[in-house]
Amino acid sequence: MDDVKRYDIGGTVYEQRMPVLGQLMELARLFTSVDMATVRDEAAFASALGQALPRFLAIVLVPEGTRAHRRDMDARAETMAENCTGTTARDVVRDFFDWPGVLEEMSAMGSARTALGTMLAAAAKGRESAGTSWPDTSSAGPCSSPEETSPDASASCGACGPTR
Repeated sequence: MDDVKRYDIGGTVYEQRMPVLGQLMELARLFTSVDMATVRDEAAFASALGQALPRFLAIVLVPEGTRAHRRDMDARAETMAENCTGTTARDVVRDFFDWPGVLEEMSAMGSARTALGTMLAAAAKGRESAGTSWPDTSSAGPCSSPEETSPDASASCGACGPTR
């Protein structure tokens, strides 16, 4: 496949290149809602995406001369839904999977996400058995007022208990 594939959608030329890390991360989030076990070819993939197909197109297609990370995804997905033909969508999906190594890249992203989840779960379990917890980052700031000091004189933010 060429380095760049171009599509005219709604009078704008869009380019598809080998996806970069940011695009792969967006795609990984999108694919969590897709039953990949049912996917056997491009048509099945597009069907499995369903209402998320315009979002997929918005992620992998970039207006000519624009950087991949500079875009409004919601507006782009709406543009794709309103202007991209079914034939063009099929071609974009087919061309996406024609990139050498794209499946390996996507698999690596999934493996990295799974490994990170496993590491976080193990760390949380280790803290739980040691009697500590994650700090509560939802408060506006540290709990340092006198009325929020626990009996052992460590700072506390009320509901989250003493900080350690």
